[in-house]
Amino acid sequence: IMYGSFVSTSVAREKDNRTMEILITSTKPDALIVGKVLANGVAGLVQFAFIFSVALIGYFLNQASFPEIVNEMLFGSLTWDAILVFLMFTSLGYLLYLFVYASLGSLVSKLEDVSSSVSVVTMLFMVAYLMANLGLSMPNSLIIKIASYFPFTAILSMPIRYFLTQVSIIELLISLAIMAITTWSLAIFSIRIYRFGSLSYGNKMSLI
Repeated sequence: IMYGSFVSTSVAREKDNRTMEILITSTKPDALIVGKVLANGVAGLVQFAFIFSVALIGYFLNQASFPEIVNEMLFGSLTWDAILVFLMFTSLGYLLYLFVYASLGSLVSKLEDVSSSVSVVTMLFMVAYLMANLGLSMPNSLIIKIASYFPFTAILSMPIRYFLTQVSIIELLISLAIMAITTWSLAIFSIRIYRFGSLSYGNKMSLI
């Protein structure tokens, strides 16, 4: 959410101060928006990796001080395939949300309108978070199974299902394929919105 807000704010700021008009004269709009998404995406992943590395080092330095139940809870059932599933869905879903934030940022003409514009996608991510919490207690429920195929909630629901239940490779591949196609489609859609939004000033635009 934080880095998605950075993307939408960056796009809206360039549009608000008319910097975008200068940029699009020498650079293609698709290169600009993809560059913003990837730059903020990489920055977020680097920060996540740094925090995770510090936490991991701190854990191993103090491992003897933790109760055995904590060690078992953290690493007892953690496998390499579970880590891979988590990384794949998190990275792809992260990219999906960044493109949505970028397109919403290009819909506004004033910087102060960004928060209201991105509130919908922020609420959508909160729904995904609530679904993941529900999946912790009911991983085999129908609603969690459906959520694990819906791209905006699969980012959290499918890894939860994989950690707690038996999920076939076919199910994983289908969910990943749906998310990848949705991400690609949204990237193209975001580029078109950005291209159109870069020439539209005054009133806040809408997707409908």
